[in-house]
Amino acid sequence: MIATRQVSVITAATSHENLEEVIRRLKNQTKKPYEILVVDNSQNKDESEKIKKVAKNLGVRYVREEREGLHNARNRGVIEAEGEIVQFIDDDALAERNLIEEIAKQYKSEDIAAVGGKVVPIFKSKLPKFFKYLKYQYLSVLDYGNEIKEVDYLIGNNMSFRKDVYIKVGGSNPDLFQSDIKKFLQGDGESGLCRKIKKLGKKIIYTPYAVVYHVIPERRISIEYLRKKAFGHGVQMSYSKFFGGKFPPNHILFLRSNAFFFFLS
Repeated sequence: MIATRQVSVITAATSHENLEEVIRRLKNQTKKPYEILVVDNSQNKDESEKIKKVAKNLGVRYVREEREGLHNARNRGVIEAEGEIVQFIDDDALAERNLIEEIAKQYKSEDIAAVGGKVVPIFKSKLPKFFKYLKYQYLSVLDYGNEIKEVDYLIGNNMSFRKDVYIKVGGSNPDLFQSDIKKFLQGDGESGLCRKIKKLGKKIIYTPYAVVYHVIPERRISIEYLRKKAFGHGVQMSYSKFFGGKFPPNHILFLRSNAFFFFLS
């Protein structure tokens, strides 16, 4: 089993809004991470200064990544990290106190290359009625049940990897750019990363005991946001399909498209 002192936690940040609580929870773990890195990827100068200030005030490592894109920031964090295991958590994800401990427990053999856990939503406003027709995945929420199991994919705001394997497969394919002008340049992020790891013959493990809570503000359940998210997801799936991934069946794609047409119009 990998010792918890070897776990580097990487937070790719574009906002300071929840960052202080994110870091405080990481510093208050039952088993301390080896280090906490904040990788600033904000494209707003004022916001970037606020992110830097939070990291400095709380005494964690700060890195500035100029290349836009969440996965560019995550890749930079892995390069900077000193731990054998790298754990990702977003700037709006709040960790349970035993997160690092439970993640580290699962690295029991060399064939296990990635471990992740539950992502539970914290909604800041009431969900619209149409939401029952949509996938929670659009909000980066994950629940594979209450048993430890091998899975194909993990969600980016609660996933970890062996650093050497992450680098060996080429890291994450950049996506989730902040500017609309780059919306057609999106790769397939964590899903592509997981696909490459499985192709290498390694295992991906899900544990329900490693939990983070994803703060979801009202703006992220708006029709405008969900349409943009769905569009980006389509671009990502096309990228993934080209490089050997799997598209959902046609009837599933039809239902999703009609959900946005009928219920979000």
